[in-house]
Amino acid sequence: MTLYSNTPTRRTLQIVTDVALIIWTVALCWLAWVIGARMRDLGEAGRQLRDGGSTFDEQMSTLAQKAGDIPLVGTSLQEPFHAAAGAGVSVREAGETFATNIDRLGWLLAATIALSSLFVAVMLWLGLRLPWVRRASVASRRLQMPGGDALLAWDALEASKPASLLAVHPDPVTAWRMGDPAATRGLADLRLAQLGLRRPVAGVSAD
Repeated sequence: MTLYSNTPTRRTLQIVTDVALIIWTVALCWLAWVIGARMRDLGEAGRQLRDGGSTFDEQMSTLAQKAGDIPLVGTSLQEPFHAAAGAGVSVREAGETFATNIDRLGWLLAATIALSSLFVAVMLWLGLRLPWVRRASVASRRLQMPGGDALLAWDALEASKPASLLAVHPDPVTAWRMGDPAATRGLADLRLAQLGLRRPVAGVSAD
C-alpha cells in the first residue's frame, strides 16, 4: 500500500496535512480533558454540600440521642433534633445528587468532544487521502507488472485533460493502440506525475 507520494512537494503536503490533523485532534482531546476537569471542580461544591449535610445530620442525631436521655422531657426534646437531622439528610442527598450529575455531565461532554474530534479527523483523513492511496497503490503495482506502462498509459488517457495528452503525443490514443514505446512511456509518466509518483531508481523497489 502506498501511503505517501515519493515526490518531495506532494509528500511534504501530505505529511503537513497528517501532522495538522494529529495536532488538531490532540488539542481537542486536551480541551475535552480540561472541560471534564472543570466540571468535576464544579461538582466539588455538591460534595462539600453533601459532607456538610452529613456532618449536620450526625451532630443533630447525637444531640437527639443525648436529649432522649433527659428524664421526663427527653422524648419531646428529641423531636426538633430529629427534624433538623432530617433536614441534614435532605441537604446531603441534594449535594450527592448534584455532584453525581455534574460529574456524569463532565465525563459525557469530555467523551463527546474527544470521540467527535477523533471521528472527524479519521473521516477527513479518509476523505482526503484514501482515494489517492487507492489510485497510487494501483499505479505502483502496475508499474512493477510486465506491460505496466501500457496500463498506466490507459489510465492517463482516461484521467488526463486533452492538453496534457497532446503534450505527450499529437495523437496519443493511436500511438497507445499501436504500442508506440515512447508515447506509452510518456503517457505512463504523465499518470505517475498526476499521482505524485516517480519511477523507482534501478535496483530499488517501488515499495
